[in-house]
Amino acid sequence: MLARARARVPAAHFAQAHLLGDYPPGFHRPFDCVVSTYTFHEFPLPDKLALLRRLFANHLRPGGAVVIGDIGFPTAAVRDSVRKAAGDAWDDEYYWILDEVEPALRAPGLRRHYELISPCALVLALSVEQPRPE
Repeated sequence: MLARARARVPAAHFAQAHLLGDYPPGFHRPFDCVVSTYTFHEFPLPDKLALLRRLFANHLRPGGAVVIGDIGFPTAAVRDSVRKAAGDAWDDEYYWILDEVEPALRAPGLRRHYELISPCALVLALSVEQPRPE
């Protein structure tokens, strides 16, 4: 996937690292955007939030964004309905439940945008609001 991304956008910097581990030298710089797909549901909410704090504090330029495409639901009731329909095919992981995570993401100056893509998929975009020039 990295080779494909580099071929399509040669001016961009793409790299791979373990999200909760030590990052390689190429990651010790600010980025305009960090994109993650189908990964955050592997972590419990405290780890998700710690990772987001780490990304914003150490790896994003001012005005930078984190965009997450992942498995998620607007409420626990919707998740439970999908779980019931999935039956034995259900994998119990740490899926995003928007009404549960929303209070934790209400940090001052943090802009949030959610888009439900399907009954069990979402895109979550987070960025720090830039001060407006006077």
